[in-house]
Amino acid sequence: HLSRALLSDMQMNVILWSLTVLGVNNVPSSKVLKDVDALLQRCCGVETVCYEGQLGHIYYANSLASLIAQEMANLTMWPHLCHCY
Repeated sequence: HLSRALLSDMQMNVILWSLTVLGVNNVPSSKVLKDVDALLQRCCGVETVCYEGQLGHIYYANSLASLIAQEMANLTMWPHLCHCY
């Protein structure tokens, strides 16, 4: 799951083709990679919220509640969080 990687479909196909040429066994198809990515995003990802600005511009932001929930669920982060509540 490469949430921050901005690879086009063509770039991903070149990488998969390269793996095949190099003799790597069981190289997945780009469709399988997209399906797994969608599954991981639903399961573990952060919700993205769509907003429309006053001038009609559309923009997206990550849900702050989802980000906080994900950090609170990460046990390695607990020692670094302030438990002020």
